Amino acid sequence: GEGLLDPSLTNWATLEFSSFPTVDFNGIFSYLAAYQYDCTEQIASRGIGALSLRPFLDGKNSAEVDILVPKLLKELYSRQLPGGGFTYWPGSSKADSWVSSMAGEFMTMASRNGFEVSKAVQASWSNYQKKSVREYRNPAAPDMSLLDQDYRLYTLAYASDSQDGAMNRLKEAQNLSPEAAWMLSAAYSITGKKNTAREMIALIKSGFRDRSGRDITYSSPIRDKAVAVKALALADEVPQALSLAGEIAEYLHPGMYMTQEVAFVSSALDALSDKVSTSAFDLEISSGGKNAPLQSAKSVAVERVDPSLGPVKVRNKADGTVYATLTVENSPGDKPVRARSNGLSVSVSYVGMDGKEVDPSSLAQGQEFCSVVSVSNTGGVEGYENLALVEPVPSGWEIFNTRLILGVQGPDEVRTDIRDDRTIRYFPLGRGETRKFVTSLRAAYAGEYVLPSVKCENMYDVRV
Repeated sequence: GEGLLDPSLTNWATLEFSSFPTVDFNGIFSYLAAYQYDCTEQIASRGIGALSLRPFLDGKNSAEVDILVPKLLKELYSRQLPGGGFTYWPGSSKADSWVSSMAGEFMTMASRNGFEVSKAVQASWSNYQKKSVREYRNPAAPDMSLLDQDYRLYTLAYASDSQDGAMNRLKEAQNLSPEAAWMLSAAYSITGKKNTAREMIALIKSGFRDRSGRDITYSSPIRDKAVAVKALALADEVPQALSLAGEIAEYLHPGMYMTQEVAFVSSALDALSDKVSTSAFDLEISSGGKNAPLQSAKSVAVERVDPSLGPVKVRNKADGTVYATLTVENSPGDKPVRARSNGLSVSVSYVGMDGKEVDPSSLAQGQEFCSVVSVSNTGGVEGYENLALVEPVPSGWEIFNTRLILGVQGPDEVRTDIRDDRTIRYFPLGRGETRKFVTSLRAAYAGEYVLPSVKCENMYDVRV
């Protein structure tokens, strides 16, 4: 194959080769490293994703994992309640069961990868999980609490503290959903009972449903397929796992996934990479008139590319199929960003202290004013529960943190994160509803600055 890079726009480029259907490993890690939202689900997802991707990353990004993971662990500890569970947001008094399981999986994974993890936090989490297992009651009708319980059991098994009796009871349940069955079969595999896991997998008949994050497990079809890929890989059903991994790779594109998907997909592909054939790569990479051989006995290899050398050609000299991914990071400079929307509309205006509209391109130094952002639900079908509104400001402006100055708090259902360079608000928005947000600002420094885009999105449904 041949790929043409524009050196005037390209910051860096990476070629990744894999013996199984692959996704953009380094690109996904860059997404995780720069991710700006910070609920506990997203913190745990970033940790699980980073550790799972680590074997596939180039040297620079692999080193970044060592820096990122301890920071995420430290932040995670602050979210634990006295009972051992973890809250979705800091300051909450209620544990989120799915998020608590994710937090435990991340801590166990970090410990297994050589990172120092608080034994006290882990022990408290383990007690919370086992208490929740004991208190769980199987509903008469199938719901997502079955998957929640199975994930709880999986994380305990992964932490070498399996609850065999509870696992056996759920295995015999008549209302076990396909999603829950995949998760439970993975739990059996990691306890060494692969025959039981394969028996469960053979009985799963139905496919994957489109729920798009609207349940207690923050689900999506890609996330559920990733659970299935991992269950198949752990049970040594490699051909089926490879086929399903190909479907994931086809639909997982940059900017079109969420943290929950990244965590489970990365974990699944990490498990799958241990099972696939590791026949050596024998590639020839041609760039700038030079040929460089690339040979590797691993299932994944990474090669940095110099964009200034022009076209890059890759030749596969071996018999087997090699999956290649070219990752390119571009700098858009100061080009305007075209507005787009789906299910939401956002309008932004700026007003002075007298309430009259002002032009942000002609402010006087020291002038105080406000931004007014209105967000409307235009989907017309349903309400949204997990919206994030990001309002970055030019570097010459300052944000007044009115919560600190005046003790002002927004509505209970709105969480506001005020940083030096942006304000992030998390909130629900009912069908047809509009919310208005006001931020106090000051044009602190003279000069010319870029006005960043204001963005609102559903954190668990990238279509919105």
